[in-house]
Amino acid sequence: MNHELNAQVAEEVMGWKNTRLIRAHRISTPPVYIPLGKHPDGKNSEERIPDFSGSLDTAWQMEEEIARRGLQLAYTRAFKTVFVKPPTFWGLIHATAEQRCRAALEAVREKC
Repeated sequence: MNHELNAQVAEEVMGWKNTRLIRAHRISTPPVYIPLGKHPDGKNSEERIPDFSGSLDTAWQMEEEIARRGLQLAYTRAFKTVFVKPPTFWGLIHATAEQRCRAALEAVREKC
C-alpha cells in the first residue's frame, strides 16, 4: 500500500479535495500514516482514501474515471514509461495496481 501514491491518484485523477496523510499512531515506529480526503460527491466529512495502488478492484474504479475523462490513449501511452521494457499486450493486461496508478497520473498530467 503506497499512501502517497493513493493520495495523488485520489486528488489528480479522481477529484478528491484536501488530501493529506495523518499519523495513525503517535508511538508506532516506523510511523503509520492514513490518507484522508474529501470525496468528490460533495460530502463534507473526510474519508479514508481507497487503496488504488494496492487493489486491482479499486484501480478499476480509477480506470473508469480515466475512460470517463477520455484519457484512454494518454493512459495507454503512459505505460511506456511505467514499464522498464516496452510494454507488451500481455504486460498491459497484467499490470499491477501500482503500475496502473502511475500510468494514470502520467496521463492526467500530460493533459494538463
